[in-house]
Amino acid sequence: MALTRKTMRPNDYALRFGKRDKDGSRALPRIVTRKPRTGDIHPLTRATISNYLLMVPPAYFYGLKAVELRPRKDAVGCPYGLYSPDEKRIWLYSCPSREWRFSKEIWSRHKELLARGAQIVTSDDGSNDVVVEWNDPFDIELQFVNVLLHELGHHYVNQYKSSRGTPATHSRNEAVADVHVTKLWQQILANLDRIKRRRAESGGA
Repeated sequence: MALTRKTMRPNDYALRFGKRDKDGSRALPRIVTRKPRTGDIHPLTRATISNYLLMVPPAYFYGLKAVELRPRKDAVGCPYGLYSPDEKRIWLYSCPSREWRFSKEIWSRHKELLARGAQIVTSDDGSNDVVVEWNDPFDIELQFVNVLLHELGHHYVNQYKSSRGTPATHSRNEAVADVHVTKLWQQILANLDRIKRRRAESGGA
């Protein structure tokens, strides 16, 4: 029987046919850093993205061309990141380093931030915007790890669509990506304490 994506499990296929670096280790997709929007930061760096990718099964980044850190053009979270199936690239957008502002109209789509460490603060400009504040930069990092995992879920679905099919609707596609996020977080959580200790020892760098 021929060894193809249809006859092999995705992870076995990625391990067998994935590219390797000169030292024999798994080759990761290119990580490209663009200058963030003025006043913004990129919560994930090239080094942290590489480290997180190495924690997940290789099937999730097999065939991925690049992860690109880009300046955001719109309000924070509109979007946090995107996956381009045609280019096989993930784009992660910059964000403010501490305070994030949302209009009342879109806040309901971002309430999960409160479970990830953000806190609502009072706006002092008289607007009806919802302003959240991050007190720990590591919480922002984990928020963007969640975004990265979600986009990896989209890539996984796209990469193996010939053997597994694709979700019929946009909402179903998002739901399937979130299922993959849950699976991938299990890999990340197993290493989270070690990551936190290493950050504390290096002064948060």
